[in-house]
Amino acid sequence: MIKAIGNRNVVVYALPFSPSKSNVLDTLRGNNNWNLHPEQTEMKPNPDLLAPFVLAAQAMRRNTTKAIAAQSGGEYVMFSSRKAFDSQITNFSNHLHSRYLLSFQPSKPHPGLHRLSVKINEPRDATVLARSSYWAVEQQP
Repeated sequence: MIKAIGNRNVVVYALPFSPSKSNVLDTLRGNNNWNLHPEQTEMKPNPDLLAPFVLAAQAMRRNTTKAIAAQSGGEYVMFSSRKAFDSQITNFSNHLHSRYLLSFQPSKPHPGLHRLSVKINEPRDATVLARSSYWAVEQQP
C-alpha cells in the first residue's frame, strides 16, 4: 500500500471520530444524564466497570490510518465534537492551500523503499509535513 501511495503521489488526511472520548466529554458536560433523558443517553444507569479496560486495550492497538497519513505527508487529527470537526476541516483546507510542492528525481536509485527527510534552515513558526519515504522502481535499460 505504501508503494501505491508513493507512486501516485497521494497525501492522506484523516479525521477520525472518537466515540469513547465523545461519550466521556458528553458525560462531563451533563449531556449523558440517565435520570433526565434515558432515551437520549449512551450511558447505562450503572457504571460499566469493564469500560476502562476496553479503552486501554483499544489504545494499545496499532493505528494504521495514522501511520499511513504520516508516511504520505498528510495529517491525522481526532475530533470528539461537531465544533471540533468543523474546526479541523477548516484547518485541513487551510493547510492544503498553504503548502509548497517540492519534488526531486533521484539520478540512479536502487529499487525499493528509501527514507526521506525534509528540513528548513530557519523554521520560525513553520511546520514541515513531508513524506517519510518514497518507493523507487527499477530502471529499464
